[in-house]
Amino acid sequence: MAMVDEKDIWKAAGKRLAEARARAGYASRKQFAEAFGKPEPTLAKYEQGAREIPMALLVWLSDTHRIDVGWIVTGIGDVLRSDASDLTVEEASLLSVFRRLPKERQDIVQEHAEFNLVVSKPAP
Repeated sequence: MAMVDEKDIWKAAGKRLAEARARAGYASRKQFAEAFGKPEPTLAKYEQGAREIPMALLVWLSDTHRIDVGWIVTGIGDVLRSDASDLTVEEASLLSVFRRLPKERQDIVQEHAEFNLVVSKPAP
């Protein structure tokens, strides 16, 4: 079995990280960097494969956005963890945005959604 160049492994993982970022609902690397709390150039280096992706980022993606860490590392499986596969792309994106909101904003969104369910119910 041929040895795989470690640089190639990190470049491939970086590309998958960029795809996971988009799937988690971050339109820009800047938004992603702010949410994770790292400078944008640092995240760029992870996505380019120039730096190893830290475990803390992988765990954060898994916990916050249900991204499959194994997929980022190996490319095997799906971008979302198997327990998240029952969500549509739109639902996963909405959930990702919701989770990034402060708690008080989450409460407002939930109240609004519940109100709309009541209002949109057809009359008996």
